[in-house]
Amino acid sequence: MRAIFSRIGCRISCDANSISASLICAALIGRRVFLCWAAIVTALAVFRRCAGRVAVAEEPALPNAAFVSAQLPERAFQPPRGMAATAPPDASPLIDAMRRGVTGNARTLEALAVALLADGHALLEGAPGLAKTLACRTMASACGGTFARVQCNPDLSPAEITGSEIFDPRDLSFHIRLGPICANVVLADEINRAPARAQAAFLEAMEERQVTIGSVSHLLPKPFMLLATMNEAEPDGIYALPRAQLDRFLFKVIVDFPERASELEMLELCETRHRQAAPVANGSTVLSWQAAVKTIYCAPRLKDHIVSVVCATREAAAGGLLEYGAGPRASLALLQAARARAALAQRSYVLPADVDVSAGDVLRHRIAFSREYSLSRHQREQRLKKLLEEARIA
Repeated sequence: MRAIFSRIGCRISCDANSISASLICAALIGRRVFLCWAAIVTALAVFRRCAGRVAVAEEPALPNAAFVSAQLPERAFQPPRGMAATAPPDASPLIDAMRRGVTGNARTLEALAVALLADGHALLEGAPGLAKTLACRTMASACGGTFARVQCNPDLSPAEITGSEIFDPRDLSFHIRLGPICANVVLADEINRAPARAQAAFLEAMEERQVTIGSVSHLLPKPFMLLATMNEAEPDGIYALPRAQLDRFLFKVIVDFPERASELEMLELCETRHRQAAPVANGSTVLSWQAAVKTIYCAPRLKDHIVSVVCATREAAAGGLLEYGAGPRASLALLQAARARAALAQRSYVLPADVDVSAGDVLRHRIAFSREYSLSRHQREQRLKKLLEEARIA
């Protein structure tokens, strides 16, 4: 019987975490050798715990908080062990080419690159003369895709955007002539100056990536991206964009005035900046980037954080702070934008910082503050910043 207890005790005590079992078996057997063995195992277990060498689980356990804390270690958001890591795309040549073409708009250029990698559309708001059109044209040139510009005005018709059926008297038949929407990168300049019927011409292209002329639907080229600019400083002669159209934009980026040093650099290099940027990629390269971004790992806890941030806007609307909050499309956009920012940083996983940086651009045009017409843009930005800061509390 002593031999049986000795074998069982030795087998249990071989586990460094079974300290109590080793002591119990030592008390039952009472052998000096086994007491020495139990003491050694206990010392090794204590040393391993102090040295931080205890085996961790496949996925680190996170605290049960409503939101993700920025103090969590980076390894808490890495893919679990055994999961194949996705190599992030190297889009640094695109950023470099855009920066060589445009000066003083680093944040705008980064937002455009994120929207491109996330396969989304972007809305740029700012005063005239801030190189919004130049930034869009430079990105299209760097991607090696086709570029089309639609100048929106009050008498713009939908056929001038999507195309129309042209009657040919030679064969007495109608032929479809596609409009400028059928390009890789389309710029709708001053989109809020177009009437509602012209703005509606962009809806199908933005969501379904196709246009319907007559009874025939035509697929748009891939990749496809719609960039729109708007200026809210002039309230005369503009048409507000409907919520259905605003919700289809991944980003709404506020383009501010450049700093003094950047503006001085513009003066120094104004003679060379008008040249078209050399392409550093092509359509297939951009499509491969977009496919790789969709496989960037996002921890389940971080997805819960994304949904919580979006739901915070609906709770604010229920409390009277907002007229309306963001819908489910905002959660999808925030996830894809965070993955694209992680890809730009050459990471195969998303961090809370990627979500926090993207949240403002994703939610800015998807919410409306109470009595928003009486608030300046600065006041709206301050309220949005406060709302997002409250959502980051762990």
